[in-house]
Amino acid sequence: MSHPRLLATACLLGLGLLIPAQAEAGDALRLGVFAHYDLLRFDEAPAPLDDASFWRRGRVSLGGKFANGMDWKVEYDFVPDAWTDVYLRLPLAGGRLWLGQFKQPLGQEALLSDKAALFTESSVSGAFAPGRRLGVQYVRSQPWGTLAVSAYGRDIHDAGPDAGLGARWYRGFGDGASGLLHIGAAAAVEQPSSASLRLRVRPETGPKGGSWLSTGNLPLDRQTRYGLEAGWQHDRLLLQGEWLGSRFDAPGGNHRSGDGGYLAAAWTLRGAPRVYKDGLFGTPEPGQSLLGAVELVARYSRLDLPLAGGGRTGQDAWTLGLNAQIGKYWRAMLDYTAAEDRSGRDATGWTLRAQFAF
Repeated sequence: MSHPRLLATACLLGLGLLIPAQAEAGDALRLGVFAHYDLLRFDEAPAPLDDASFWRRGRVSLGGKFANGMDWKVEYDFVPDAWTDVYLRLPLAGGRLWLGQFKQPLGQEALLSDKAALFTESSVSGAFAPGRRLGVQYVRSQPWGTLAVSAYGRDIHDAGPDAGLGARWYRGFGDGASGLLHIGAAAAVEQPSSASLRLRVRPETGPKGGSWLSTGNLPLDRQTRYGLEAGWQHDRLLLQGEWLGSRFDAPGGNHRSGDGGYLAAAWTLRGAPRVYKDGLFGTPEPGQSLLGAVELVARYSRLDLPLAGGGRTGQDAWTLGLNAQIGKYWRAMLDYTAAEDRSGRDATGWTLRAQFAF
């Protein structure tokens, strides 16, 4: 077992021994296990894209809630040997204060739990989402909407920008039965930790399948991220879309920019439709029957990026999928993706995922 895994195991076990008093003050200590195993098969793909079978995620978490409204979570992913969520949340001045490592407030699809994802992989526009970082965040809801403001830096593993400021606003109107509309906007400004940035892109398939596009090393002095998001749910139909972009400022005042987005639809064929909470459309609690919620999903996405040597690169992709909850702990996902890059190369293939979540 590697050193990161030993450290994670020791920390998780230690927390389980040190916080048994929580059961008297609030919710009992909660243990979570979450795993994804993927089978990726390409019908057509240029090198270096290739078939793969792999563990996509393998996470163990501990968490709990105190009677005063504080809650916490510590999660480790044994597949990449990396800490994911490590945070404490507490009530403050009518809102909630986050401390630790968590997903920064930009990108509706990126913020949704991996256990509740519509597709086996996020759209390529997720390249503009900052992901998990160490920081502090304050979230408060008002009649005019919910606002999250965050200050952050690198993550636990010393990756990411030296400093960043981000904010996300969203509001929901109506309800799922008569029609629920969600709108939101987000932005972030970062001081990078290195003088260049290189973005690699894959055709919305798992990381083991390889990447086929690269921007090269873009000179970088500051990065600005921004996004708009919307969703509409009526009974069993969900429509969702985002537009995300980034400006890459280089020394000397030069800058380049890139953007991308997607439009997605989900139709619940069986079971309860998705639940709207905290500005996200997540899956409902599993029912008692063997076959739970079944969804048919579709998505179109596009991405446009600058190349370090001049010019542009990018891709367009279509994905069709079927998701099914099996019992209380299992979920199966099947996606077919067809992507084309700006030079006319095609990549088509299937991803089959088995999910276990306890």
